[in-house]
Amino acid sequence: MFVERTSLCTTLSRLSQTSSARACALENVCAREELNRADKQYSLSVGEAKLKAFFVAVTRFLLQVMTSNRDRDGAWASPVGDLRKNWQSWAQGHVDYQQHNPFSNEKGTTLTVHYQRKDPEYGRPTKGSNTEQRGKEAHMHLGKEVQELCLVIKTIGEKGEDGKPRVTFGRLFEAYVTISNKVVGVLLRARKHGLVQFEGEMLWQGRDDKVVITLLE
Repeated sequence: MFVERTSLCTTLSRLSQTSSARACALENVCAREELNRADKQYSLSVGEAKLKAFFVAVTRFLLQVMTSNRDRDGAWASPVGDLRKNWQSWAQGHVDYQQHNPFSNEKGTTLTVHYQRKDPEYGRPTKGSNTEQRGKEAHMHLGKEVQELCLVIKTIGEKGEDGKPRVTFGRLFEAYVTISNKVVGVLLRARKHGLVQFEGEMLWQGRDDKVVITLLE
């Protein structure tokens, strides 16, 4: 009888431990579900807040656009109407440009302007065009490179009897190539403007390394 009671007590204790473990596991599952629900509700609230903020920002932007696009009489102007006006203006400007473009294949290009060589506009891009702006930027860039080249010649060159700095092409090439790889082109441009002087119409590395380049100004 004592053995049976002991085994019965052991079985009951094991059952109680198993029940408590199951209860703890069930409580953990319930707690996790509650946390997941809370996270979902928080995510929904944050998403709704972001959506509301987005709509408020869009509404303010539209109000600003409509306020800035008022007519003289105070009536609301449509942004679509402004886009249409801009498009029509651009299209008309393109048509006018093609009528003056000698390379255009459009019909009716009878307004082509032919400049004479003595005309100051001969060989020049249209004023205010992107081509003119790019030309000005390129001219400024080349002007800076010419100034840098003259400064390098003045720095590394040796003064002659006339006091003007002189340097060989080979030495100048080695010194200036770290700044720009267009040494010959910049030299030719500098000679065109009367800033430097050297013999020959073109300089080649290796062949013309001993050609003397004189800085005139």
